[in-house]
Amino acid sequence: MQVKMTVPTGRSFLMFFNKIWRLSRCKNDILLYMETTEEQLKRLEEKIDAVYVSTEKARKYLLITLIITVVTIVLPILIAIFMIPVAIDTFGSLYQI
Repeated sequence: MQVKMTVPTGRSFLMFFNKIWRLSRCKNDILLYMETTEEQLKRLEEKIDAVYVSTEKARKYLLITLIITVVTIVLPILIAIFMIPVAIDTFGSLYQI
């Protein structure tokens, strides 16, 4: 931002000085804001990394839960489907049905 200013004399010098002081203060505020923004970005990156790690852990836990569910529920049902006819045939031949 370019600001044209001429050096005034007398009372307007105070106004000129006030304008310069406000501009320099504004520049310092912008620099301070940029520093805090960079710090905020670093903190956000750290938080995102932590969320990624926790998400990966949750994914692994869900996968383990799925495997345990298949082993404890689905697998016995499949075994029963094949074993029940064999058991009926065996008991039927014992009693001559």
